[in-house]
Amino acid sequence: MITAEPVSLEEYLDAVYEPDCEWVDGKLSPRVEAAGAASFIKNRIRAFFTELEDACHVRSLLDQRIRVEHTARNQRYRVADVCVVKRPFTRQRVLTVAPLIAVEIARSGEYSGDLLGRLADLARIGTQHIWAVEPETPRVYVLSRTGLHDATGVKVPVPELNLLVNFRPFFHELD
Repeated sequence: MITAEPVSLEEYLDAVYEPDCEWVDGKLSPRVEAAGAASFIKNRIRAFFTELEDACHVRSLLDQRIRVEHTARNQRYRVADVCVVKRPFTRQRVLTVAPLIAVEIARSGEYSGDLLGRLADLARIGTQHIWAVEPETPRVYVLSRTGLHDATGVKVPVPELNLLVNFRPFFHELD
């Protein structure tokens, strides 16, 4: 959902929203706050990658703003639920390079078109691993060049980190 009221880019970048908002072509797009199972999974995935930061030379970030498009005609800033960037990394309020991994957590009541739009924007800037997690079902989807694929029950590879991510334990912790 995008608001009708235009907001300048400077105003968006200077503001703090609770929950954070995305900025799409001059308008705010509020995020649905992660609650319950969505919040648990989001924080569990972040903790998983935080534990690997030193060994894998990465940094995990929660609710990170990412500039996904910045042209005269189109300007978009998205907020990734969890993202992982390669180190060295200098902390910035807005990422201007593609993360290695971006994870979006689907929330109850969220329009699927909003989620798919975020995934497409992350792919457009070169994010190599894009995952959508539905804690309520529970399901994991991986976006590849050929589309969105159900990866529930499989270990998702991240060859750059020599890593296989098994989502099954995250879901079992919900029980």
